[in-house]
Amino acid sequence: YRKLLKRDHGFNERAMHPPPDPVNAALSFGYTMLYNEIANICQYEGLDVYIGVFHALEDRRCSLALDLMEEFRVPAVDFITLRMFNLKILTAADFNTIEEGVKVYLNDEGRAKLIYNFRERLNEEIDHANYKNPVKLINLIKRQVALYKLFVRGEGRYEGYEWKA
Repeated sequence: YRKLLKRDHGFNERAMHPPPDPVNAALSFGYTMLYNEIANICQYEGLDVYIGVFHALEDRRCSLALDLMEEFRVPAVDFITLRMFNLKILTAADFNTIEEGVKVYLNDEGRAKLIYNFRERLNEEIDHANYKNPVKLINLIKRQVALYKLFVRGEGRYEGYEWKA
């Protein structure tokens, strides 16, 4: 991921709690938005978001949402984060540094930009092997949740979504 960034933003590797650089701060916030989006879709479908398959059960953690978001991290969050940094949509002015290399967070302006771009990305149409025409990313996410629901009921097979850039 670091090699795909056009400029050095202090990013060396994925680090989360707290994010030590602007790229990790943006990724963490983006993953949080994706997690909440998928948790909401799961709840709408009547699934118990706390019971996952790959992520251990923990108090107040939606393990199912974490499981299902794995296949959408790259097309939904990694993609827009990289694009926003490389197009200079996100700049140093969009972050608050509490402690250099230790604690960096998006400020109000940075969060607004990331939220806007995340919502736009969910509504972008992308190719999928099972559809003749491109489909909105949000609809692919909803489709995967519906497929998982059928699988849990024993009414179908679950196959993970594979994004091809």
